[in-house]
Amino acid sequence: MFRTLIALMMTTGIALAVEPPATQPATAPATEQPPRRGGRPMVTPEQEQELLAWLKERRAEDFDRLTKLRDENPNVYRWAMNRSWNLYQHYKMLPPEIQQALDAQQKARVRSWRLSRAYISAQDEAQRQEIKTQLLASLGEEFDLEQKLREQRLEQMSEQLERLRAEMAERAAQRQALVEADMERLLKLDRPPGEVPPRQRGDGPPPPEPPRE
Repeated sequence: MFRTLIALMMTTGIALAVEPPATQPATAPATEQPPRRGGRPMVTPEQEQELLAWLKERRAEDFDRLTKLRDENPNVYRWAMNRSWNLYQHYKMLPPEIQQALDAQQKARVRSWRLSRAYISAQDEAQRQEIKTQLLASLGEEFDLEQKLREQRLEQMSEQLERLRAEMAERAAQRQALVEADMERLLKLDRPPGEVPPRQRGDGPPPPEPPRE
């Protein structure tokens, strides 16, 4: 599970989505009920405050973007808040060392972006070279952090493989007992495994007939 979460966080981070789905209206009526996405309700006020507090402390740039969006487009703000809350829940499930690596990687990405913009706008050649040196160092830090995350993923995969091997060995050692248990189970059944038992009176209405071709 952690492997999947790390992959998710590496590709998305907690960076906020500010573009709504194509079918979502730009504004919402004042009487609109709390919107739902994918059959799930949007975040509660308590969850919203928790996420905003975390963003203010750990992702200041995302916090500024989200609070600005709240004032400019409340409907899109709710959509972005819901998505960000889901990512935040994934983040909290990660081990502390991976959270720290992701935090550092996010900071390096922001720094690299700002340095790239500064390099483009710089007019003085000496200044451009200085910024270029800083940018290369920042990108190098990003690379090293990603390598660290990949190594942690590999360690987790190795641990999972070892557990599976141990389970296979234990199962092989219990072959005779497992086979005999399967035999006892089959002998007690009155119909093949997985077969739906016949309906009894009082079981409720019969299932609908399949559509005719």
